[in-house]
Amino acid sequence: MIQAAPVAIIDCGLDDIVRMWNPAAERIFGWKEAEVLGKPLGIVPGALEGEARAQREGSRAGEIVWIEDTQRQHSDGHLIDASVTLAPVYDAEGRVSGTMSTVIDISRRKQAEAALRESEAQLRLAMDAAQLGMWYWECDTDRFTYSGGLNALFGRPRKAPSSTTACSRSACTPRTASCSTPRCAMRSSRARISRSTFAWCGPTDRCTGWPIAGRCIAVPTDTRSG
Repeated sequence: MIQAAPVAIIDCGLDDIVRMWNPAAERIFGWKEAEVLGKPLGIVPGALEGEARAQREGSRAGEIVWIEDTQRQHSDGHLIDASVTLAPVYDAEGRVSGTMSTVIDISRRKQAEAALRESEAQLRLAMDAAQLGMWYWECDTDRFTYSGGLNALFGRPRKAPSSTTACSRSACTPRTASCSTPRCAMRSSRARISRSTFAWCGPTDRCTGWPIAGRCIAVPTDTRSG
């Protein structure tokens, strides 16, 4: 099982000498088993050595230590984003004889999170540049949440707090005010998606939106162009 495990499994003695190094550890860190057995563990970056030492000491005291987000070092020197677990290893007399470490490479997850943050930042910049606003309505709580851009469209401070539909209805046109009540089709328990159109009037702009599967996604249109 250890040899087939998809995560790195490393067993070190109390002197930090490597006693076991599975194939996943070879793949993640780049060292072959023969290169590390009988040698000190060298996967902790220098900047994290003090923190890692305290974690190993906790494991040797009988604790199971989990580090959700940290870094370890590849054989070529580059850093690997990792999730690490340390657990004590006991001998036949029940005494702690070493530490078993499991390491999961989370580099791809971290890259995806960074890409998502960058995408969200770019979207915010694009919406600000185009003077667009976004909103959604949580029917169960009547919470009406919107972006700073939408606040600006209606003459509110950009960091104004979230509102409720009671407040938003004050900006509704007479034609759509009745549709913005909690009895809207968004409340429907039917499986099909219901669609209604709303119009909110700001000082100079109109915002129309479509409730989809319980949330509203809004696209503002500028009445000054027509």
